[in-house]
Amino acid sequence: MIVRLLSLAWLAGTIGAAFGLAGFWPAVLVASGVVSLAGVWSRKPRVASTAVFIGLVVLAAMIRYDASQPAEGVVGNETLFELNDGKPVSLIGTVREQPEERETSQRFQLAVEAVRSEDGIWEPAEGVVLVTARLFPEFRYGDRLQLNGRLATPPDLPGFDYREYLARKGIVSLSSYASIQRLESGGGSDVLRRINSTRSSLASSLERSMPEPEAALAKGILLGLRSSIPRDLSDDFNRSGISHLVAISGYNVMLIAGFSVASLAWLIGRRWAIGCSIFLIVFYAVLVGASPSVLRATIMAIVVLSASLAGRPRESLNALILTAAVLTFWQPQIVHDVAFQLSFAATLSIILLARPLQEILEFQMRRLMPEAPAHLLSEHLAVTMAASLAVMPIIASAFDRISPIALATNLLIVPVFPVVLGTSGLTALAGVLDSGLGRLVGEVAYLPLAYMVEVGRLGAMLPGAAVPVTGLGSKEALLAYVGIFGVGVAFLRLRRPVAEPLGGARLAAVPVATLGIAILAVAVWWSALEPDDSRLRVTILEVGQGDAISLETPAGHRILVDGGRSGSR
Repeated sequence: MIVRLLSLAWLAGTIGAAFGLAGFWPAVLVASGVVSLAGVWSRKPRVASTAVFIGLVVLAAMIRYDASQPAEGVVGNETLFELNDGKPVSLIGTVREQPEERETSQRFQLAVEAVRSEDGIWEPAEGVVLVTARLFPEFRYGDRLQLNGRLATPPDLPGFDYREYLARKGIVSLSSYASIQRLESGGGSDVLRRINSTRSSLASSLERSMPEPEAALAKGILLGLRSSIPRDLSDDFNRSGISHLVAISGYNVMLIAGFSVASLAWLIGRRWAIGCSIFLIVFYAVLVGASPSVLRATIMAIVVLSASLAGRPRESLNALILTAAVLTFWQPQIVHDVAFQLSFAATLSIILLARPLQEILEFQMRRLMPEAPAHLLSEHLAVTMAASLAVMPIIASAFDRISPIALATNLLIVPVFPVVLGTSGLTALAGVLDSGLGRLVGEVAYLPLAYMVEVGRLGAMLPGAAVPVTGLGSKEALLAYVGIFGVGVAFLRLRRPVAEPLGGARLAAVPVATLGIAILAVAVWWSALEPDDSRLRVTILEVGQGDAISLETPAGHRILVDGGRSGSR
């Protein structure tokens, strides 16, 4: 209990600092002091000591968050940031991640090592530049490059602080189509180079084994290589509310973990299924390059699954809270990471709501469809519903849209998602061994991928498939979660056992406050979804194959401009 309280205190301090409440630290100390004195007065020393520890932990979390604010790089007596928007510069650095290939360009992060001064002297430097270059020559992770060109300050986009988003990754400057010379190759970690080489081989295998766009979709789902997915298919997935399945994020990791357990439990038993699930997500994290977001989600999933494997499923909530506290101690800025938010929200919802939902769904299925595999179907549906509903405010806040049909499309696709992932993996491995074998296995993988493509396209054709959301920032999303929490409390208290009717006494036990909380959530969503047709909206989008500009007129017409091409809806 004390570990959970201290973990929650750390999370509260970190989140409070992220929302700019670090200046209220005296109030935290005063509150903890008052509670501690009350405990001493009432002769409850444990309450008094706990209150002091909680106050100190909250304060320590705020200090840790402020200390983790990203720097702007160092170049002699000035910062790398100060070189932006000025004269051309020359710098030397190393590619710190595998470049992302797009339709007409490649993009990568360059960790700066030195900058040449006006006197021609190379000065040691630190900082990261996000470089956009032509497709050729191709650069690789570990390449040491000399870049000659101008540095630009990341723009502050309407409704999205792109500059702050990059700063949390340590990126302080942008460079577009500068002159680049490769000085040497083979730098960086040998392990990461091998992983990147393996990904490239598997991607080439998928390209040879299946037609498009299924091959591109398989590369996105299996390897996180989304840039080759056609633009129209990406748009369809966005409108249908299933684009998150293509992005490698914590949400995917938790879905893979949850559905691998649900799919294997009836065949080999739950304990063996959990063990297989842990092996699967570790293998998957290594396969996709073990990026920080995937590593965080993998650690979170392993902790929760290990608690279940140890026969202590009730400790999963404590394990999740402790894991989140440890991760925010390690890197406090991850509270802003959408992948971390999605994985935490989805995992928390699965822990709290999946089992009650499953009991209700299984009870109804056994009544309506006695011959159906009620337990397996209800488990799939419950996990999908719990995770999908939990991430909706985050998606609305981060991407300025929600998809009313997202739950329906996810229910259609998520049960076959492990099949998509598994068959795509088998195809990639078979194609590496032999091209003919890869095409043979690819025939099997093609079917679930084609099904996923068609569901996405049909969903996007439905009227009102995607609804724009305006004004739902982080604070409003937090209020929406307060409402979701209230409704969840009501649901947990109102839900009946499988064979018991819902009595009036239990209905009366629901707190009246739940209604007020639900009204608050509705008000937040209503204001966010309320259209504002008085202004022209211009949104710059960073999409899979490049940048695009979305124009929405006061009359509701939309125009998409992309690299000289445009279309209207």
